[in-house]
Amino acid sequence: MIIPPRQEATIPQLLLVVHGEGWVAGDNGLKIYIKQGESAFWRAGESFEVGSLTAMTGLLIEGLDIAPQKLLTSFSRTNVN
Repeated sequence: MIIPPRQEATIPQLLLVVHGEGWVAGDNGLKIYIKQGESAFWRAGESFEVGSLTAMTGLLIEGLDIAPQKLLTSFSRTNVN
């Protein structure tokens, strides 16, 4: 996935990381770690950045009706024995 250093979401966008790891940053510029199986969402008009020091592959889905609460299941990290 090749994304310019900083861009604006013209419509809602959902990033699904399918391989690797990296970071995402929204309007505030704060970089947040993201890895395979995780996602990020930006509303229309929000600026964002995506990057990786190693490699990250993702699907960037955009559409007017994207609502992450309808598409994704929330979870909390727990230890599995």
